[in-house]
Amino acid sequence: MLKCPDEFTVKFGKRLVKYLDPMIDISIINRYWCWKDFESKFGYLKPKVIKYFEQVKEGNPSLAIYNLTHHCNFDKKWAEDFISNCKIGDPSYAAYLMVRDCNSDYKWIKNIISNCKVGDPSYIIYLMTFYYENFYRFYIQTDINWIKKFLNNCKIGDPCSAVYNMVRYCNFDKIWAIEFISNCKIGDPIRILNLMKQHCNLDQKMLNDIIFKLKKKEKKYVKMSE
Repeated sequence: MLKCPDEFTVKFGKRLVKYLDPMIDISIINRYWCWKDFESKFGYLKPKVIKYFEQVKEGNPSLAIYNLTHHCNFDKKWAEDFISNCKIGDPSYAAYLMVRDCNSDYKWIKNIISNCKVGDPSYIIYLMTFYYENFYRFYIQTDINWIKKFLNNCKIGDPCSAVYNMVRYCNFDKIWAIEFISNCKIGDPIRILNLMKQHCNLDQKMLNDIIFKLKKKEKKYVKMSE
């Protein structure tokens, strides 16, 4: 089975190049290997690389596709189509990087996130909000209503942590965030509410009351499950 790691390491670089061209001397790949080296030394392998990642069944190929686009001049339209159809890894993160570094369209990433079934798209929502608030040069136009709607319907990843970070670092709606985290069915809302007590300048008594109710509800659920 073909695999793709989360990071393009020297070890994987040697394996990949050797797999694509068994006759090659991989000793020319040194410990400072990076994506730009692939473009300069092994550009002739581009068609084979495309085929390889299109057949990968494990790992995080969409991140590799971003790197190939950003550093190796691979076709952006092909990369966007690949990421749009990727069913493994974390395609929403690759899409975010494509918007940030390769001028992909904001509407495109919204569609990726809205339809994502793997990875942690809620974390990408936080990144988009963070960079909009702090680095306007990235031109990521966050849409608050869309963000809230997406998070309310999110069934994967760790949306509680994403919302906490948005409150702490992006001046996000605190009242909405507390209500969201209190009712969230995935992640660890009690831990996140304790973090909000420490870092988000919120009413301590109110948060203590919510945490107490959640703990009580959790104990009741455990007893029912026994």
